[in-house]
Amino acid sequence: MQMLRWTLIWCMIVGLAGCGKNTGSKVPVDKEKLLGVWELTKVTGGQPPPAGTSVFIEFLKDGKMKDITKESGKQETALGTRPYEVDGNTLKITNPSGGGAGMTIEKLTDTELVINYFGEVREYKKKK
Repeated sequence: MQMLRWTLIWCMIVGLAGCGKNTGSKVPVDKEKLLGVWELTKVTGGQPPPAGTSVFIEFLKDGKMKDITKESGKQETALGTRPYEVDGNTLKITNPSGGGAGMTIEKLTDTELVINYFGEVREYKKKK
Protein backbone atom coordinates (compact mmCIF):
# COMPACT_ATOMS: atom_id res chain seq x y z
CA MET A 1 0.00 0.00 0.00
CA GLN A 2 2.86 2.37 0.81
CA MET A 3 4.40 1.63 -2.60
CA LEU A 4 1.13 2.48 -4.37
CA ARG A 5 0.82 5.72 -2.41
CA TRP A 6 4.40 6.73 -3.25
CA THR A 7 3.89 5.93 -6.95
CA LEU A 8 0.70 8.00 -7.09
CA ILE A 9 2.37 10.93 -5.33
CA TRP A 10 5.33 10.73 -7.75
CA CYS A 11 2.95 10.75 -10.76
CA MET A 12 1.12 13.76 -9.36
CA ILE A 13 4.35 15.68 -8.74
CA VAL A 14 5.67 15.03 -12.24
CA GLY A 15 2.30 15.87 -13.78
CA LEU A 16 1.90 19.12 -11.86
CA ALA A 17 5.49 20.16 -12.52
CA GLY A 18 4.60 20.55 -16.19
CA CYS A 19 2.05 23.22 -15.27
CA GLY A 20 4.65 25.71 -14.05
CA LYS A 21 7.17 27.74 -15.94
CA ASN A 22 10.89 27.15 -15.48
CA THR A 23 12.62 30.48 -14.87
CA GLY A 24 16.06 29.05 -14.09
CA SER A 25 19.19 30.12 -15.91
CA LYS A 26 20.34 28.32 -19.03
CA VAL A 27 23.75 27.23 -17.71
CA PRO A 28 24.58 24.16 -19.81
CA VAL A 29 24.67 20.77 -18.11
CA ASP A 30 27.18 18.11 -19.16
CA LYS A 31 24.80 15.41 -20.41
CA GLU A 32 27.47 12.71 -20.02
CA LYS A 33 27.60 13.33 -16.25
CA LEU A 34 23.85 12.75 -16.07
CA LEU A 35 24.12 9.19 -17.42
CA GLY A 36 23.89 6.36 -14.90
CA VAL A 37 21.92 5.37 -11.80
CA TRP A 38 21.14 7.97 -9.13
CA GLU A 39 19.73 7.26 -5.66
CA LEU A 40 17.41 9.76 -3.98
CA THR A 41 19.01 10.85 -0.69
CA LYS A 42 17.01 13.90 0.39
CA VAL A 43 13.74 15.71 -0.39
CA THR A 44 13.18 19.32 0.66
CA GLY A 45 9.79 20.98 0.25
CA GLY A 46 7.98 17.74 -0.54
CA GLN A 47 7.16 14.28 0.76
CA PRO A 48 10.04 11.78 0.98
CA PRO A 49 9.49 8.13 0.08
CA PRO A 50 8.13 5.85 2.82
CA ALA A 51 10.60 4.37 5.31
CA GLY A 52 12.31 1.30 3.87
CA THR A 53 11.79 2.42 0.27
CA SER A 54 14.70 3.51 -1.92
CA VAL A 55 14.09 5.52 -5.08
CA PHE A 56 16.43 5.50 -8.08
CA ILE A 57 16.45 7.14 -11.49
CA GLU A 58 18.60 5.91 -14.34
CA PHE A 59 19.50 8.08 -17.34
CA LEU A 60 20.38 6.09 -20.45
CA LYS A 61 22.46 7.13 -23.49
CA ASP A 62 19.48 6.66 -25.82
CA GLY A 63 17.64 9.62 -24.23
CA LYS A 64 15.41 7.55 -21.96
CA MET A 65 15.20 7.32 -18.20
CA LYS A 66 13.90 4.70 -15.77
CA ASP A 67 12.20 5.26 -12.42
CA ILE A 68 13.01 2.45 -10.01
CA THR A 69 11.80 1.89 -6.46
CA LYS A 70 13.22 -0.73 -4.15
CA GLU A 71 11.26 -1.86 -1.12
CA SER A 72 12.49 -4.53 1.31
CA GLY A 73 14.94 -5.96 -1.20
CA LYS A 74 12.35 -6.21 -3.99
CA GLN A 75 13.02 -4.15 -7.11
CA GLU A 76 10.35 -2.92 -9.49
CA THR A 77 10.06 -0.21 -12.13
CA ALA A 78 7.45 2.23 -10.87
CA LEU A 79 6.79 4.35 -13.95
CA GLY A 80 8.65 2.45 -16.65
CA THR A 81 10.94 4.05 -19.21
CA ARG A 82 10.32 7.60 -20.42
CA PRO A 83 12.12 9.94 -22.84
CA TYR A 84 14.09 12.89 -21.46
CA GLU A 85 15.85 15.92 -22.93
CA VAL A 86 18.35 18.37 -21.49
CA ASP A 87 18.31 22.01 -22.65
CA GLY A 88 20.77 24.20 -20.75
CA ASN A 89 19.97 23.31 -17.16
CA THR A 90 16.39 22.26 -17.86
CA LEU A 91 15.54 18.57 -17.70
CA LYS A 92 12.33 17.73 -19.58
CA ILE A 93 10.78 14.32 -18.94
CA THR A 94 7.94 13.17 -21.18
CA ASN A 95 5.17 11.26 -19.39
CA PRO A 96 3.60 8.13 -20.89
CA SER A 97 0.37 10.13 -21.37
CA GLY A 98 2.23 12.56 -23.63
CA GLY A 99 2.54 15.49 -21.21
CA GLY A 100 5.91 16.66 -20.02
CA ALA A 101 7.59 18.15 -17.01
CA GLY A 102 10.39 20.71 -17.11
CA MET A 103 12.66 20.69 -14.07
CA THR A 104 15.74 22.70 -13.18
CA ILE A 105 19.05 20.93 -12.63
CA GLU A 106 20.55 23.01 -9.83
CA LYS A 107 23.72 20.96 -9.41
CA LEU A 108 25.41 18.15 -11.34
CA THR A 109 28.81 16.70 -10.49
CA ASP A 110 30.30 13.25 -10.98
CA THR A 111 28.60 12.11 -7.76
CA GLU A 112 25.79 14.62 -6.98
CA LEU A 113 22.57 15.61 -8.75
CA VAL A 114 20.13 18.20 -7.42
CA ILE A 115 16.84 18.72 -9.26
CA ASN A 116 14.24 21.39 -8.45
CA TYR A 117 10.64 20.39 -9.24
CA PHE A 118 9.35 23.97 -8.92
CA GLY A 119 10.02 24.19 -5.21
CA GLU A 120 10.50 20.51 -4.35
CA VAL A 121 14.24 19.93 -4.27
CA ARG A 122 15.47 16.34 -4.73
CA GLU A 123 19.07 15.40 -4.03
CA TYR A 124 20.63 12.27 -5.54
CA LYS A 125 23.94 10.42 -5.20
CA LYS A 126 25.42 8.52 -8.13
CA LYS A 127 25.36 4.73 -7.71
CA LYS A 128 26.99 3.67 -11.00
